[in-house]
Amino acid sequence: AKKTLPGINVSVEFLSVPEKENYLSVQGSEPLLRSAITNLIKNAYLYSSDKNIRILIQEDISSTFVSFINNGQTLTDDEAIRLFIPFFRGSNAKGEKGYGLGLSIVKRILDVHKGTIKYEVKDGKNCFVIKFGDQQHSAT
Repeated sequence: AKKTLPGINVSVEFLSVPEKENYLSVQGSEPLLRSAITNLIKNAYLYSSDKNIRILIQEDISSTFVSFINNGQTLTDDEAIRLFIPFFRGSNAKGEKGYGLGLSIVKRILDVHKGTIKYEVKDGKNCFVIKFGDQQHSAT
């Protein structure tokens, strides 16, 4: 990622230690899930003000959450509602190349894997949270 995203700084933190290793595994298509996560990292990078991306991983009794957080211009409620619609681009997209398809594709990939994605503003920062429910935890 360093070549295509110069200056990127990614930190990954576990907010809770998984009781079982397999809680962090998701059954599905590795290339599709990799594409979704790559897209979220790239997005966080493009719209950050400092190229710093924080990824938080947390699990509770039934779900695994992965949050992608950046410092950058946050979206209005109206923009946030339309974020996952194909071809929609927020006001913070000015000057960035693209067609507004990335997040709609991420949502489709997560739908197929029975996951969800939502956008929220957390402590004044952009935060995309993906969630996988307990039906995704493999039996091994």
